[in-house]
Amino acid sequence: MDIISRAISWAARRKGLNIVTDPTRAPLNASQQQSSLNRFRLFGVNLFSWGDWDNRDFVENGYMGNAGLYSIINRITRTAAVAQFKVYRIKDVKKHQLYKSWTGLNATAASIQKAITIKNLAYEEDLSHPFNKILEKPNDWQSMNEFVQTCIGFRMITGNRFLFINEITAGANKGRPYGLFNLPPQHISIIAGETLFKVIGYQLQLGTITTIPVELIVHSRYWNPYYDLAGSHLWGLSPLRAARKTLERSNKAEQRGATMLDNAGAAGVMFDKSGYFKDLSTEQAEEMKQKVNDEVLGIDNAGKIALANGDLGYLNFGQTGVEMQIIEQEKYSDEKLCNIYGVPAGLFMANANATDNNIKAWNKQLITGPVMQELCALREDLNEIAKRYGGDIWIDYDPNVYPELQEDLEKTANVMQKAWWLNGNEKRLATGYDEDTANPMMNSYLVPNNLSDISNLDPNSLRNELDREDDTGDSQDGASDRSTDVQE
Repeated sequence: MDIISRAISWAARRKGLNIVTDPTRAPLNASQQQSSLNRFRLFGVNLFSWGDWDNRDFVENGYMGNAGLYSIINRITRTAAVAQFKVYRIKDVKKHQLYKSWTGLNATAASIQKAITIKNLAYEEDLSHPFNKILEKPNDWQSMNEFVQTCIGFRMITGNRFLFINEITAGANKGRPYGLFNLPPQHISIIAGETLFKVIGYQLQLGTITTIPVELIVHSRYWNPYYDLAGSHLWGLSPLRAARKTLERSNKAEQRGATMLDNAGAAGVMFDKSGYFKDLSTEQAEEMKQKVNDEVLGIDNAGKIALANGDLGYLNFGQTGVEMQIIEQEKYSDEKLCNIYGVPAGLFMANANATDNNIKAWNKQLITGPVMQELCALREDLNEIAKRYGGDIWIDYDPNVYPELQEDLEKTANVMQKAWWLNGNEKRLATGYDEDTANPMMNSYLVPNNLSDISNLDPNSLRNELDREDDTGDSQDGASDRSTDVQE
């Protein structure tokens, strides 16, 4: 059954239900219990929340109309799409919880590196799981690379992501997904229910109106503090909502610069203060204008001295782009947009401080900042969809694909070399390698031979050793004192 048929069937079922219920009239059974907040009806039934955030403007006049914003978002989405999503089985629940915490939305570079060291201890890859096919090609017209870029791009531009689950509707695999699609947020409306946070469906309004059941959509959004009775809080807040004035200033500065180039016209007017020019014929005026253009203006005359046989004046018609500070305005706007998205501005600016080390540090900040934050948010959505399969699977991306993190991995390897309390396979897994099952020695603990258990030492021998060291120390002190006496 296709999506439109399912929507019609779903709408028909909805008509037979008494949606407007008053939970205070009768006690609720266990399956009907709601939170105290949701006992109050705040909305009417089937209220459409259109989202007052101008998502179409953010797409068309923002991402598609501003080169700086396009560069910032494209840099994030393309970098994020490099990481491949895989299906894993959870081996260690405790380490799984630690990994999730260390790679969450508030992760730092240090916590991400710690997470990488325990990932192979917490999970093992499941190559045979059917969800792998969706992670390779989510739908018929998109690769996973493009799908990831679309997922992250929509969310960063509009603050919202709507993933539609194309599910199997019959048979043993009923309810399981066989395809995923990104629905354009600028053409979506949310059907709000009768309570503050209740959503009962979605509508895609693109050519025709298609109603989609709530269970077929995974809606991911940025936090939104704006609440009203129109249901605006059900939408994520676009970063461009806060940056709207910055975006408009950037667009106007760029448009002003283009207009100045298109309509520059004459730079100014030269005139004769003595009044000699007033007696010139049209032909003589044209001849003088040509003489000025040939002998005064142009690159070939740069640095030359021009002569005039009269008292001449000049009126400047306009200011240059530098005088108007248009370029500085554009730079300032781009820097603010970088700050909005947590991207190092140095990656997009002509900067005298752009050394190799700085560029490497900026790229690392890009990856451990907005890139991994967006990958983690997408990971949560994919794991929500993976619940339809049941079991203990975990969908995650592979951070080891980024060379910028390998330097930290080398530091980890140096630390592991001294960690004798870990066996060889534990060290291999912590540094991103597979477990060595062929060599039994890799499961042994290699303890340095100069370390001894204090309980195995003979107390008398230990006391004699300490006394001997004390005697040696006294004799050395005495020798030092005698040496001092001799010098005195």
